[in-house]
Amino acid sequence: MIPKAEQIKYLGVTLDTKTNWNAHINNIAARGNSILSFIRRNVLTTSETVKATAYKQLARPVLEYASAAWDSASDTAGKILEAVQRRGARLICGIRRTDRKTSTTGLLQKLNLPLLSQRRSDRRLQIFSQYHHTNKSVLSKYIQQAGYSSARRHPEQYFIPQSNSVHHQRSFFIRTAKDWNELPASSSLLRPPVSSPKLFNIPNLLQTWKRITDLREKSFSSHS
Repeated sequence: MIPKAEQIKYLGVTLDTKTNWNAHINNIAARGNSILSFIRRNVLTTSETVKATAYKQLARPVLEYASAAWDSASDTAGKILEAVQRRGARLICGIRRTDRKTSTTGLLQKLNLPLLSQRRSDRRLQIFSQYHHTNKSVLSKYIQQAGYSSARRHPEQYFIPQSNSVHHQRSFFIRTAKDWNELPASSSLLRPPVSSPKLFNIPNLLQTWKRITDLREKSFSSHS
């Protein structure tokens, strides 16, 4: 008999019975902070460029791994990750922890570090675009494309189904479709990709995301 567990890690993502992603957010935030400590101890240079590279290569990927799967987490949970990046910005610029006068927002702008929430949104749209242009059969299982209307921003719109469920509203396809519908007609995401399978094939992350969301839906059904 398989024992019941409140949490389980699947392909690097922590799933829990509450299906709110808080456990996963807390886990990657702790790992991110640990990596920042590693950078502080081992990257012994005053060069902001070197330390920024270390942050982008070592810490930020941990905070963003498989983000399309768990970006439905609450905004409050997302702020936990933003706090890690803000600590990273202070580390890169050599600002002491006790310094409360320096604007961390200003540091992020100086370092050209966009909010992690914006990067996750951009990533979701990139994946949605890949589905839209290369595998619409997947999209059609979750959301339907709307007909053309001159009142819409562009002709590649999708219907947004009504739902009282927060889980459903914040799910990948529904949430991203809303962002997709708001894209300007000039967005490159709306144009079919050039013929380059290596560059535009749906990445392995899509398969990872599908497996995770399938398990999440089963977990939600069993506890509803």
